[in-house]
Amino acid sequence: MARLSPPSKRIILLILISAASNSLILILTVDERTGAVLKDVEPVFLGLFAGIWLATLSFDATSIVMFTRGTDENISILRAMRIATLRIFFNIITPFGFGGQPFAVVSLTREGIPPGKGSSIVVIKLVTLSIVVQLGALISFTLYHRQIETMGFVRIFFLIASFVGAAVTALIIIGFRYPKLLIRGLTWIGQLLHSVRLLKSSENLKRRIIREAALARKSFRLYFLLGTGFNCVAYAGQLLLLYAILRGLGIEVPLSDSLVLGTILLFLIMFMPTPGAIGFAEAFFLILYARVVPTYLLGVALILWRFFYHYLSALFGAVSSSQYVTGLIVDRTK
Repeated sequence: MARLSPPSKRIILLILISAASNSLILILTVDERTGAVLKDVEPVFLGLFAGIWLATLSFDATSIVMFTRGTDENISILRAMRIATLRIFFNIITPFGFGGQPFAVVSLTREGIPPGKGSSIVVIKLVTLSIVVQLGALISFTLYHRQIETMGFVRIFFLIASFVGAAVTALIIIGFRYPKLLIRGLTWIGQLLHSVRLLKSSENLKRRIIREAALARKSFRLYFLLGTGFNCVAYAGQLLLLYAILRGLGIEVPLSDSLVLGTILLFLIMFMPTPGAIGFAEAFFLILYARVVPTYLLGVALILWRFFYHYLSALFGAVSSSQYVTGLIVDRTK
C-alpha cells in the first residue's frame, strides 16, 4: 500500500482550496449574461492565449540559456523550458514561491552545470526579473496613482512591498558587485543559524559562499544583457496575455490601462506568503479589474489568467519532472 506523504497532502490541499475559491468566484459572478458572452467568443482566441503562453515560456527559457552561457556553460532550449516549468511548479506549491529556485539549481546540476554556476544563474535571473517587475509597477503606479488611491489596502501594501523589494534587490546586487560584503553578511547569518542550532557548521557555509560569490560574478558579461533582455520580453508576454484575455472576452479596455493594471497585479503577487499566491492573487485581480471588467465576466477572466499564467506551465513542470514530483507525492512503505 502507498500512503500520502506530508508534502503530497499539502499539494492536494492546495488544489482543493484553489478549486473551492475559483468555484466560489464563479458562483458569485456568473449569470445569464456570462453564457451569452462566452457563446460569442471565437475559438481562435484560445489558440491565441496558448500561443502567447508558449512564446512567453520560450523567452523565459531562452533567458536561462543566455545566463548559462554567461557562466561558460551550455544548455539546450528544450531542457531550459523543462527547468522553467519545473521552477513554476515548485513556486506554486511553496510559500512565497521559494521552492522553485532550489529545484531549478538541482535541475541545472543534473544537466551538468556546476552547483556554484547554477546558483548564480538562478539568482541573477530572479534578481533581473524582479527589477523589471518592480520598475514596471512603479511606473504604472505613478501613472495610475489617482485611481489606486481609493484602494486603501492595495495602496498601502504596494508601498510596503516596493520598499522591501527594492531593499532586498539592492542588497543582492551589492553583494554580487562586492563579494566581500556578501561573504561577511551571509557568514554572519550562518553563525546566527549555527548559534540557534539550525545549521551544523558555519565554516562549511562560509567556504561555499566564497565559491558561489566568485562564480556568480562571471554572469556579468554580454550574456547577462541578453538574458535580461529575454526576461523583459517574457514579462511583456505575461502582460500581453492579460490584455488578450480581456479582448477575447469582448471587453474593450485600452492597452495602456491593461498594462498598468497588469504590472501592478504581477508585482503584488510576488510578495504573497501563500503557495501560488492563492487567495491573494484572486483578491488583487478582482480589486484591480473590477472597474474595467463587468462583474459577470470577472470570474471567467480570472480563471483564464490563472490557467495560462500559472497552472498550464505548472502542469508541464509536474509531468516532465516526475522524478521530483513522485518523491514529494508518494511515500512507499515496505
